[in-house]
Amino acid sequence: LRKAAGWMKKGWNARWTRSPDAMSQSELRRRMALGRESQKITDALRMTASSRQRRLRLQLDAFLPYAQALETMTARLQPPLMPQRRLTVIFASDMGLCGAYLPMLRKAALSKVSGPCVIIGRKAQSWRMPDAEVIAGSTAQLSALAARIEPADTAVHVLYTARINALSAEVKMVKIWPLPMADPRVLQEPEAMWRMAAEDHLAAALRRYALEAKLSEQAMRAMAMEEAGENAKRLLETLQRQYHRERQALITREITELAVTGEMDDE
Repeated sequence: LRKAAGWMKKGWNARWTRSPDAMSQSELRRRMALGRESQKITDALRMTASSRQRRLRLQLDAFLPYAQALETMTARLQPPLMPQRRLTVIFASDMGLCGAYLPMLRKAALSKVSGPCVIIGRKAQSWRMPDAEVIAGSTAQLSALAARIEPADTAVHVLYTARINALSAEVKMVKIWPLPMADPRVLQEPEAMWRMAAEDHLAAALRRYALEAKLSEQAMRAMAMEEAGENAKRLLETLQRQYHRERQALITREITELAVTGEMDDE
């Protein structure tokens, strides 16, 4: 994917801003070849994103009942808590090439998040948010993050991009800890039991919202690559028309020269 991104950057550099009317035939052929390569790359990225999107939907549908059941059980075990600290977990991206996904999330993060936060996704390293820690979006990293949260005095919020439909998404902020008090509660549970349940709940909640964020990311990447492919197709058509005009003009010029040469020979 990094190689594909490099190809796209190479094909859409500043030299493409020149007008097709000012190009030679060799330059037009070179640009048409780059346009075809860009089309192949965007089509491959679009199909890959669509395939991953379907796989993530299946994983989320299978995981959601477990996460909801664990949340219900943990709410019954949880004692009354008064958190003194707040931690925000932001689900960004490790890859990019997903249209407005990262700019939209960054804008929401700068306006809604204050205090310590953990950003999941290496593409957010350039955001330069104060008190922010950037980590990779792996399952092991999520489990380690859930294990180091102190549930007794930390309120945990999650900022992620939720998919609304095939064409749109929105950034949401949800609170995953502490949970609303359940009724009826299991009274006087040992501290070790509810702490263990809290750690399992936090790991499951982070996993759930990671899947939802990745699902939205892949949907927006598929849309972005489809639009990029259409742009490459339109540019390729423009270059082909200009190439055929240049070629026809060359043929007409050669025929005219032959006709003029024949008339001179007759004289």
